[in-house]
Amino acid sequence: KDYYTDSFYSSITAVIPIKNAAGKTIAVLGADYIAGSDQDLLKQLQTVCWSIVVLSLLSSILLAWMMTRYLVFPIKQLQFATQKIRDLNYEVTLEIKRQDEFGALANIFNQMVVCIREYTLTIENQNNELKDYAHNLEQLVENRTLALSKANKKLQNLANLDGLTNIFNRRYFNQYLQTKCDRSIETQSWLSLILCDVDYFKQYNDTYGHQSGDDCLVQVAHAIQSYLQRAEDIVA
Repeated sequence: KDYYTDSFYSSITAVIPIKNAAGKTIAVLGADYIAGSDQDLLKQLQTVCWSIVVLSLLSSILLAWMMTRYLVFPIKQLQFATQKIRDLNYEVTLEIKRQDEFGALANIFNQMVVCIREYTLTIENQNNELKDYAHNLEQLVENRTLALSKANKKLQNLANLDGLTNIFNRRYFNQYLQTKCDRSIETQSWLSLILCDVDYFKQYNDTYGHQSGDDCLVQVAHAIQSYLQRAEDIVA
C-alpha cells in the first residue's frame, strides 16, 4: 500500500520506496497532506472577500456623502437663495467659500444680489421722491384752486356789488328778480318788492358835498340791510 490516511480522512500520507539495482528497498520517500490547511485557507479567502465587500460598501457610502456635500449641498443653497430672490428678499447671501466653479458661481450670485439690492433701493428712493413731489403738487394745486375759487368769488362779488354802498348792483338785481319771479309763478307763492327813495337827497348832496352824500347813501343802505331776516332777502 502506497498511502495511508486517518479515520477522519483529514490527512493523507503517501510513501514511495526507493530500491537499488537488486530490488532491495534502501529508502522511503513520504509526503503528508493535511486537508485542514486548505480549509483554513478557504476561510481566510472568504474573510478577505467579505472584508473587500464591506470596505467597498463603506467607500461607496463615503463617496456618496462626499458627492452630496460637494454637489448637492451647494445646489440646495443656490435653490434656497433664488427662492428668496423670487420672494423679493434681497438680504440673502451664498456662503460658499470654495476655489472651484461653485465658489465662482456664488461670488457672481452675491454680486448680482448686491446690484439688485442697490437698484431696488434707488427705485424706492425715486418712488418716494415722486410720491412727495406728487403730494406737494397736489397740495399746490389744491391751494391754487382754493385761491382761484376765492378770487373768482371775490370777482363775482365785485361784479355783483355796488362799489360805493357794497350792496347788490342793478345787474344782479335784475337776474335775481327774474329768478324769483319764475319761482313764484311755478310755486304759486307770493313775492314782495319794496322800492324806496331818499327824500331831499339832491339838496343834501349840493349842500354838504358829494363825499357827505356818498356817506349818506352808505348809511341808508346799511340801515335797510340790517333789517333783513331771511337769507334769500336782498338789498340792491
